[in-house]
Amino acid sequence: MRLTRSIAAVASIALIAGCGSQGGSDADAAPTPSATQTANAQESAATLEALSSSLDLANDAIIQDGTHTDASLTAAVSDTDAESAFEFSQSGSVTVDLDLIVDGRDIHPNATGQVTIAWSGEVVVSQPLHTFGEAHYDVTVHYDEDCVFTDPRNGNTATIAADSALSYSLDLDWFRESDDNWYIDAVADHGASAFDLTVVRSGVSRQAIVDGTRHATGHLGYQGGVFTASKTVASYWTVRTSGPDGNHTVVWDRPALNQIFIVVDGTRFGPYTLAQARIICGAHIDDD
Repeated sequence: MRLTRSIAAVASIALIAGCGSQGGSDADAAPTPSATQTANAQESAATLEALSSSLDLANDAIIQDGTHTDASLTAAVSDTDAESAFEFSQSGSVTVDLDLIVDGRDIHPNATGQVTIAWSGEVVVSQPLHTFGEAHYDVTVHYDEDCVFTDPRNGNTATIAADSALSYSLDLDWFRESDDNWYIDAVADHGASAFDLTVVRSGVSRQAIVDGTRHATGHLGYQGGVFTASKTVASYWTVRTSGPDGNHTVVWDRPALNQIFIVVDGTRFGPYTLAQARIICGAHIDDD
C-alpha cells in the first residue's frame, strides 16, 4: 500500500492555523443563534472552509512529493504503506486541477479552478540511512483561476479570485524504517490579513474580508500493523461581510479542536465541540 491515506489525513491537518484564544469566559455566551445569526455564521464558515481546503491541497502536494505519490489522486486512494524512502526536496512546485476527474470520480468534489503550490526551505536528513528527517518550508498557494469552494452541508460558496495568493509555514518531522514502520509529524501556521473572497448564499453575493491566524499540528503513522492519525487546531478568525442585508462581523474563536466560540455581530455563542458547531450552524467547519 502507498502512503496516500496518511497524506490525505495530513492535508486535513490543514493545517489551516491560529495561535490560541482571544475570547472571554464561557459564562457570557448565548445558548443558540437565531436564523439570521446562523446564516451569517454559515457565510463566514464558507470563507474559512475555502482557506482550509487550500491548505489541504498544499499539504497534499508537498507530502506526496516527498513520498513519491501523486498529489492529484489523494482523494481516490486509501493505502497506508510507504513503499519507498522519503525524499523531501528543498523546493518544489505543483499545479493542481480542482476539476480533475479520475476513473469517473471527481477528486475535489467541493472545489473548482486551478492552483499552483510552491514551497522552499531547509531539509535535514539523517546519514547515512536517511531514516529520520525534518523540513521547514515557506509555502505559497497561488490561485491561477477563480477558485470556487462549496460547503457540502448548505451549498454556500466562497470564491477566491484569480491571481490571489496565500502563504504559510509548514514544518515536517518524519521517520521511515520500512514500508510498514513510519510516521510523519506536521505543524502548519497560517495568518491572513484582509484576505478577500466572494460568498454566495441563496443566490445572493456578498463580499468577505478575512483576518486571523490558525495553528495546527498532526501526527500520522503506521507501525505494528496499526495506522494512527491525530490532529489539533487552534484558530482565531474575524470575517467581515457586506451585501444587500448590510454589514456583519463574525468571529470564530477556537482555542482547541473541540472548543469553538462564535461571535455574531457582538453576540457570543458556545463553547461548542466541532460536531456541535457543525450541527448548530449547518456548516462544514474545517474538515477532519
